[in-house]
Amino acid sequence: MSRPIEVIGSLNIDLVTTTSRVPNAGETIQASSFFTGFGGKGANQAVAAARLSGKQHENESSSESAASTTNVRMVGAVGSDQFGEDALAALKREGIDSAAVKVMQEQKTGSTVIIVEESSGENRILFTPGANFAVTSEDVGNGIGKEAGIAVFQLEIPFNTVVEGLRIAKEGGKETILNPAPAEALPYHVYKHIDHLIVNETEASVLSGVSEDRLQSDASMLDRVARQFVDKGVRNVIVTLGSKGVYWMTTSGSSEPSSSSIPGRSVKAVDTTAAGDTFLGAYAVALAELPHGSGDIKAAVERANLAASITVQRQGAQASIPHKSEVPDQ
Repeated sequence: MSRPIEVIGSLNIDLVTTTSRVPNAGETIQASSFFTGFGGKGANQAVAAARLSGKQHENESSSESAASTTNVRMVGAVGSDQFGEDALAALKREGIDSAAVKVMQEQKTGSTVIIVEESSGENRILFTPGANFAVTSEDVGNGIGKEAGIAVFQLEIPFNTVVEGLRIAKEGGKETILNPAPAEALPYHVYKHIDHLIVNETEASVLSGVSEDRLQSDASMLDRVARQFVDKGVRNVIVTLGSKGVYWMTTSGSSEPSSSSIPGRSVKAVDTTAAGDTFLGAYAVALAELPHGSGDIKAAVERANLAASITVQRQGAQASIPHKSEVPDQ
């Protein structure tokens, strides 16, 4: 049986507008479409883990979805409003344990305004935290189970909660994953509590102090930046490079860190909103099927890259995340 996956993070309502181009300051243009959906990096990653582990959606019959042996648990907070009720119902439909998601009275559920440019599929996001900023380190300690498993964090809940939560999870025997988004520099002592650091180029730049232009123009800089994180205590560093693929460095299985990369997959990107969250969810599922501390992350990276390439071909956040049956075996 796979190890459980616990996602500590945000739950939001997404307000999404698609447009042919982004308006200039002071300009009004007609958009192409508008829709609402469920999001928040934490919830997105939990949904990705549930779907990609084969968790059965409540609307599916047993013949349509293989039984999952991976338990996915969400730790977070929503407001005492309709959006909060709807977000909890959405988690239940995905088969996600939401017992550790608290409802904050007289607070609003977090919200995200997303503008998607149709020509490129690129997005611009405005995040209002709402109840997400009521999540405390005590909630983390009370919400995660005692069994060994995977603990996943992002930075859409209070920064100090994440810092302390990583320590609690690591000292409790969890294998930890941090996706530091929105990007923010981390204190030195935090890195030793991170088993897997998953960043894009922007996040790698913010954490390392190396400009994004240098990361993109000098191939050797990825090795230097990843080694910087490893030297601080991280065991595995994964840098997603969008259409260019994925780079990683690992310290597992050898006395010296080793690095490798895989190319991007050639697809037509429609909306990149949940690509990173899908990658992380798929990666966590692959890890959950391995022994704690296994050095074989190549297969996990490849599976995650494939799942994310499916997500970008669809619109929406959670709506775009594929199920296990939609991701072909490699």
